[in-house]
Amino acid sequence: MKPYHWILLFCLLASQMAFGQTDSTTIRLQFQSGLQKKYNQPAQAQAIFEQVLVQAKQGGFTYIQIDALKQLALLEMNNAQFASAKEHLTSAVELCDAASLSLKRADILYLLANVFHAQGDFTKALEKYLDALRIFETNSDALGSLNTYLALAELYNRQNNFSRSIEFNLKALKLFEQQNDRFRQLNIYEQVGAMYARQNMHAKAMEFYKKARKIYGELQNKPGEASALINMAAIAVAENNWELALSNYVEANNLVNKLHIVPLEVSSLIGMANMYVKIKDYEKANLAYRKAIALAKPAGLKIELDEAYQGLSEVYKGLKDPGTSKAFRSLSSEIKDSLYNDSI
Repeated sequence: MKPYHWILLFCLLASQMAFGQTDSTTIRLQFQSGLQKKYNQPAQAQAIFEQVLVQAKQGGFTYIQIDALKQLALLEMNNAQFASAKEHLTSAVELCDAASLSLKRADILYLLANVFHAQGDFTKALEKYLDALRIFETNSDALGSLNTYLALAELYNRQNNFSRSIEFNLKALKLFEQQNDRFRQLNIYEQVGAMYARQNMHAKAMEFYKKARKIYGELQNKPGEASALINMAAIAVAENNWELALSNYVEANNLVNKLHIVPLEVSSLIGMANMYVKIKDYEKANLAYRKAIALAKPAGLKIELDEAYQGLSEVYKGLKDPGTSKAFRSLSSEIKDSLYNDSI
C-alpha cells in the first residue's frame, strides 16, 4: 500500500472513531491490508483480522465477519493450530447458515474438512467434504467441485478405498480435460494408473499409463515419457509378457541414457536385465546389470544395487557357476544389512 493510502486509512478511522462507528468500506480497507501481510507478516495480519472481526461484528457486517474468520483459520492451519482453526470455521458456518449464504458455507465446510483431514479424522473430513460438494455441484461451482474431488480422491486413496478414489479422480480429470490443463491431466493419469495397478486391473492401468506417455511425448518431456514406459513395463511383467516389458524398458533406456538421469537409467537397465534373465539371455543380462551397478554405486542407490546383485546371482546360477552366484548373493546381503541399519 502506498504511503498516502495509509494516511487516508488513518484519517477515515480517526473520523469514524470520533462518531463511535466504522463503515463497511473502511473495514474492507483494513481487511485488504491484512491480506497483503498474510504471507510476509502473518502475526500482523492476524492482529488486523482480529480487529476486523470485532468491528464487523459491531457493525453487523456478516459477510466481512465470515471472511475474517476464514483468514484467521487459514493462518492457524498454517501453524497447525487446528483447535482454534476449527472454532473459527465453525463460527463462520453458523453465520453462513443464519444469512443463507450457501456457496460461502461450502467454501468454509471445505476448509473445515481440510482440518479434520490433516488431523487424520477421516470420518468427519469425509462428512464435511461431501456436504461442501453437494453445494458446489448444485451451484455449478467448477473450482469448488474440482478442489473437493481431488481432496476426496486423496482421502479415499489413504483409506485404500481405490474404487472411490478413482471415481473422484476421474471427475476431476473431466474438468481438467475441459480446461485443457495437460499438466494436471498427467497427474491424474499417473495416479489412477497406479491405483488400477495395485488392484491388479492391468488393462485399465496400462490404458492410463499410455495416456500419460502420450502427453509426455507431446510435451517433449523425455524423462516423463521414460517413467511412463517403465510403469507400462511393470504392468507387462505382471502379465508375464516378457517381450513387451523388455521392449518398454529398452525404449525408456534409449530416452534417458543421453540425458544422464541416473535413477531412471538404472531402473530401465535393471528392468531390461530382469527380462533378459526371464528369456535366458544371460550375456545381455550380465552386461545390463553391470552397467546399472556402475551408475548406482557412485550415486548411492542402495536399493537398486541390491536388485542388481540379486540379479547377477541369478545370472551365474543360470550359467551353472555357483561360486560367483554365491558371491553376488553375499553382496546383496551386505546391502540389505546396510539398509536395515540405516532404517534403525
